[in-house]
Formats: sequence, C-alpha cells, structure tokens
Amino acid sequence: MKNPNINRIHFLSVGYFIFKFLLLNLITLGTTFFLLILRNAFEQTEILIIRFPIEMFGIAFVLSNFIYVIGNLLEFVHTRFWNKPFIFKDNERRMFKMGIIMIAIVHSAGVIIYLINF
Repeated sequence: MKNPNINRIHFLSVGYFIFKFLLLNLITLGTTFFLLILRNAFEQTEILIIRFPIEMFGIAFVLSNFIYVIGNLLEFVHTRFWNKPFIFKDNERRMFKMGIIMIAIVHSAGVIIYLINF
C-alpha cells in the first residue's frame, strides 16, 4: 500500500529546496552588497558614485547555484542508480554548505584582486 503522505513529503522537500536556493542567492547578494559598502567606506570617491562589483556577484551566483543544483541532482541520480536510500536533508545540507564555501572563496579572491589593484 502506498503511503498517503508521500505527496506531502515530496511537496515539502521541493519547497525546502526552493527556500534554500533563494536563501543561497540572498546570501550571495548580501555579501556582495556588504563588500560594496566596505569598498565605498574605505575608498575616496564621491558619495553618489557607487560601483557594484557585478563580475564578483555574477561569478559567485553562477558557481554557488551550479554546485547546489547540480550537486543535489547528481547525488539523487547516484543514489537511485545504486538503489541506496536518498536522504534529502542530509545531501541538501552538504551541498548548501559547499555553496556557502564557494561564495566565500569567490568573494575572498575578489577582495584580494581588488587589494592588489588598489
């Protein structure tokens, strides 16, 4: 007999995935704005001239989303291929942490490149 709550479980898993995906993108945007504020605070420019680091944001956005979405997809396919139980929250949590680490790496590299060129 099929579990009647299985559709609810899948719906909650998809909702949780979308929530974490949006949260990862908000973290990317927030850290980029934070670095923008720090840059404008320390650099001597006019107050109305704001240069958004679009390259750093774009690279962090693409790489963190790539790791999060493709990592979860490949983990799902791998567990289905080997008939292993798929524990969504554990795999998703690991990929979310990897996405956060990628954001930190990209923004750290951006700060180092900015300081070298300063």
